[in-house]
Amino acid sequence: MRTFVRSAGVHVNEDNALNYSAVWSCVKIISETIACLPWHVYKRVGAKNKEVMNGHIDWMLYRQPNSEMTSFTLKEVLVAWALTWGNGYAEIERDFSNRISALWPIPPHRVEPVRLENGQLFYRVFGDGFDEVYIPAANMLHLHGLGYDGLSGYSVISMAAKSIALGLACEQFGSNYFENGTHPGVVASHPNKLTDRARKNLEESLMNQYSGLGKSHRLLLLEEATKLEKIGFSPNDSQFLETRKFQLAEIARWFRMPLHKMSDLERSTNNNIEHQGIEFATDTILPWATRIECETDVKLFAASRGRTFNKLNMGGLLRGDVESRTEHYKVMSNLGAFSVNDILELEDRNTIGPVGDKRLVQINQTTLEKIGEEPVEPAGQDEPNHSDKVTDAVRPIFEAAARDISSREVKRAIDAQRRGVLNSQWISIFSREHSRYIERKITPACEALGEILELRNSDISVLISGFKGRHLRMIQDDLLNPELDSIEERSVEISNYLIDQAVRIAALKRS
Repeated sequence: MRTFVRSAGVHVNEDNALNYSAVWSCVKIISETIACLPWHVYKRVGAKNKEVMNGHIDWMLYRQPNSEMTSFTLKEVLVAWALTWGNGYAEIERDFSNRISALWPIPPHRVEPVRLENGQLFYRVFGDGFDEVYIPAANMLHLHGLGYDGLSGYSVISMAAKSIALGLACEQFGSNYFENGTHPGVVASHPNKLTDRARKNLEESLMNQYSGLGKSHRLLLLEEATKLEKIGFSPNDSQFLETRKFQLAEIARWFRMPLHKMSDLERSTNNNIEHQGIEFATDTILPWATRIECETDVKLFAASRGRTFNKLNMGGLLRGDVESRTEHYKVMSNLGAFSVNDILELEDRNTIGPVGDKRLVQINQTTLEKIGEEPVEPAGQDEPNHSDKVTDAVRPIFEAAARDISSREVKRAIDAQRRGVLNSQWISIFSREHSRYIERKITPACEALGEILELRNSDISVLISGFKGRHLRMIQDDLLNPELDSIEERSVEISNYLIDQAVRIAALKRS
């Protein structure tokens, strides 16, 4: 059902709401971002692995869902409908063997979910010159957002109609203001009583000479003691610019859209723009991608009971910048989690053949199969200390994480110092945010060392939380006087402390 709401002197529905740039921007960005995600069908191989199923359904989802459109168009239009109308529909066409052959989108104003007397769910499709038909739920791909009954989603345009109307009203006000030559409303008063003819002549004369964008700042000649008096408020008095800026954030809240994606960079910096991009992927795009995957699994692959499933690949949105990806690949490669070919595939590069499938670790860069083998020591040499071998193996990983932590602290403090905001309040805010960064950086290294030393997850958690508290207390004074030369020294100190603490915990367990 189409929305018809009047507020702030403006009618709002699903069509004219897109005339408001903030709504258009939100719908366009979210739908296009999801449409760009590769969409494949997979089958499970073993307990943890999967492989792409190169069949007809995979071709439909990845390239051509029907004979008239591409996969990009289907995803874009379904998500756009769900964002505005609350629901996006696509009929699942099947051949005579009941095999899926195509997906056909249907405009949401022509579809209504209905439940028959026997309890079965159908979708009634009607209008626009078509005969009314009832489609079984199993043959209708239904994408919807938040709803009251689990079957249909709320129309965001209907729920946000007053916010959208206020934004449209501001645009109309600005348009009228400039159309009238930036003049405020005025009243023309005449000392004598005017006839209808005289009143009309006076009004036409003033409108012709005074009103209009091209007639601003012109000389106006008044006769017979006629006076002009200003009425209404100026844009400044009515806080026109402030209202327009606030409405941008208001619409962004309805769609869970970060402001920097809508070209509002007032609160964005070079230091946080990458993390804001990742938050957009996890907070805005991921819920919609999950809805699509769940609905597609249920409607297209229900018979497989999870053995066959679909996936929208969000890896590209979460990749981060080159420096962050390089550091991530370095850590994962040192742990033996990624091979050279794995990294090349993640970077959309060609692999280097079977030799690139071997996974290496820091202990003399050997293969995983040889990790458990004890090296043969030459006769006459002392047995090397096992603890030293273990710590030497993981030390580069700790040092890399510690270097990132120290570098971030110093660079952020120098930036705050340059902007004149380096004080105790800034340090307090930075410490809360930096605590999460520290945990994210040192957790892989601590888990790797914990596995070698046979530490429990609770021991690793104690190690991480203890280090965070100690480190954040120790850097309070250092942040007020940041020095780039101190990064390397502090990195070594951090890595040594973490390794020593882990070894001490392991020793206590053994005793």
